[in-house]
Amino acid sequence: MLRSFWRNALLAGVLFGIRVDIGSAQTLPSAVQTRLQAVLDSFQRNPANPYIGGISAAVRIEGVGQWEGATGFAARNIDAQNNLLPGGTPFAPDTLARMYSVTKTFTAALILELAEEGYFHLGDSIGTYLPLRTINPQLSGAVTIRQLLSHQSGFSDYVFEQEFLALTAAQPTRNWEPEEIVATARKIDEVGARRKYSSTNYILLGMLAEAVTQTPAAELYRTRFFEPLGLSSMYFAATEPRGNRGKLAAPHENVSQFNPIFQLTQQPLFPDTVTNISRLPFEGVASAAYTGGAMVSTARDMAAWGAALYGGRATSQAVLDTMVNSLYDAINAGGDYLGYGITADQRINDHEFFYGHGGAAPGYRALLGYQPDKRITLAVMSNYGGGDPFEVARRLFEVLPADLVTALDAADLSGSGAMQFFPNPATDHVTWQFTPAHPMPVQLEVYDLRGVRVKTLFRGMVHSATEQQFSTVGLSAGTYVVRLQTAAGSFSRKLVIR
Repeated sequence: MLRSFWRNALLAGVLFGIRVDIGSAQTLPSAVQTRLQAVLDSFQRNPANPYIGGISAAVRIEGVGQWEGATGFAARNIDAQNNLLPGGTPFAPDTLARMYSVTKTFTAALILELAEEGYFHLGDSIGTYLPLRTINPQLSGAVTIRQLLSHQSGFSDYVFEQEFLALTAAQPTRNWEPEEIVATARKIDEVGARRKYSSTNYILLGMLAEAVTQTPAAELYRTRFFEPLGLSSMYFAATEPRGNRGKLAAPHENVSQFNPIFQLTQQPLFPDTVTNISRLPFEGVASAAYTGGAMVSTARDMAAWGAALYGGRATSQAVLDTMVNSLYDAINAGGDYLGYGITADQRINDHEFFYGHGGAAPGYRALLGYQPDKRITLAVMSNYGGGDPFEVARRLFEVLPADLVTALDAADLSGSGAMQFFPNPATDHVTWQFTPAHPMPVQLEVYDLRGVRVKTLFRGMVHSATEQQFSTVGLSAGTYVVRLQTAAGSFSRKLVIR
């Protein structure tokens, strides 16, 4: 089935992919950069839906290069009545923005690392570590850590609870404790009955991490991820100050749907379709988002995180495998396949699955996407709540020329030679061409998308350019990974059998 195919394809990309850190100096060709910037500007200037704020974006292609750009305004000029005026402070590539639920990718990796280190087992009940019944009598402490990770708790998403909205609107400068936030959630399903996305789960996971390590979440993120990976712009805004990390883009939002809540703050609401909400204090929003969504970053660092996480450099192989394997076969209401802190979908491209996470809450939108076959990371951040980061990412992906992927394929075999298969897709046979950089022993094997070896095509010494034809009889129709093992390492290609 297709759902099983792409989940296993993502895993195969992790198992067989080449993990190359492109570094900070290598950039994409200038013509490609011009195309990418034009995409951003087209959204900013779209007369049908101009971005009231701005956009920043970053693209990384492992082994090839990277790009980052920005457009629009980090903060719009406004008058005393909060009306928007022309101009404002430009949105720059180093402007900070809230990533909201992209934070969950960090929290899931953290929880899985702690489980790997023996702090708890994923099958343990959360009630073993947190007094959940005392915090909220409606919520069952029998829910397991695994069920929280996979959104199978049956707990409502607190961000949609009227009690939570009223409390945070009435006290927008208050720093909320996570226990107070969890107290506003409700039981909506039996534990384990279904997967339904809920940020409440990831607040509880953050509380768990702090409880078992006796360490603040901010310190856990910083010492395990931010500092080792050089993510210098990132901070956990629930408890950490911005410091000297740069300018935080002001929020801009369509507030008409929130008018009953924002009226509690006597927030100016003119015009009541789209307005600037930079006057709305965000201390309460940031603290309430906590380990489900309180991180702030530049697009550059968010892309660097995605490339490191899904490229296998941010955490252990076991943790990454667990995250990828957790992707569920059934699509959720938002059009995503849910996993442990990650999602997968075809919302960026109809023919390519990306996995990552989106972020959406008052004033900001964010998206992190990673395409495992091409090892392309896309990061989009905006301080305009009326924007669609998936559409921005879709357009950015569309203008990346195919020859960049060809360049990546060539880079994969650097030091070993050049390899190709044809025809691909194949029917009853496939031809393998391999030109080694120097005489070397090689082994050519076919794997299914579970990582199981199904056939050995060749094993021996290759002295010079070789071409061999192999029968595909006996291989069921579907997608496989062909791996070439050489002294320089393993290199892989997808092979489709019809």
